[in-house]
Amino acid sequence: MANLYIKVFTDFYANRKTARLRAKIGDDAMWIPPRLWAYAAEHQSDGDFSSYSSEELAFLLGCNKHASSILEALKECGFIDETGIIHDWEEHNGFHSTFSERAKTAAKARWAKKEKKQKKELLKTETDTETETSIASSMLQASRSPENGFDHGSAIVTLPAPEKPQGEPKSDESGASKKRTTPMQIPSIDEVKLHFAKIGLPETEAFKFYGHYESNGWRVGKNPMKSWVGASTNWKANFDERRFNTPNRNNTPRLIGTSTPNDSGF
Repeated sequence: MANLYIKVFTDFYANRKTARLRAKIGDDAMWIPPRLWAYAAEHQSDGDFSSYSSEELAFLLGCNKHASSILEALKECGFIDETGIIHDWEEHNGFHSTFSERAKTAAKARWAKKEKKQKKELLKTETDTETETSIASSMLQASRSPENGFDHGSAIVTLPAPEKPQGEPKSDESGASKKRTTPMQIPSIDEVKLHFAKIGLPETEAFKFYGHYESNGWRVGKNPMKSWVGASTNWKANFDERRFNTPNRNNTPRLIGTSTPNDSGF
């Protein structure tokens, strides 16, 4: 998503919770909570991090040196509740969840409209094909009538067709039927999560993948997606490239754009 914002109180840097977190992890406490809120606004709009491990959270926030302790530190200092939900998230930044649901509803409505149009076009193609077949059959029967040939008992000799003028292109007599395409079956979030687990991607990437294509109507560029499984392969390739080919100052993997002070230059 783009053009999102979060609400941060002006006393954050002098707040008691911030001071407690700073005592535990140092000056990184001055940027980690806002980075957590920004990530939640864009990727976890309900503020629920109960399914995240400390290492995964540290990787996503770009604070790898606190990988084993960051989640517990945020909970002890009151930034994340024991349930795994950001403290008072619904009260201060809950509007992100509302916007996310609206986007999903709009995407589903657009896809339903497009799917209805595709089905209508497919039905028209089938009807046209049946009509052409019926006309060809009628013409064949007419060509075998006595008016167009010589009936000798059970054998009918039809008149030869007139020759085409020189230079006229030959007609295609291959009889190939028109190509028909069937719309891709949109997967559920559980199907995406299961497949991403099989190909070695974290559950958060499954949510990102589903949210991205759900919001654009499951399209690749201007065309409808033909295979979400195939698209997930490209998603994994991009994920691996970001993870392993973009080192921070300590030469440890991180996501593009998640720079931090000291260990990653935030």
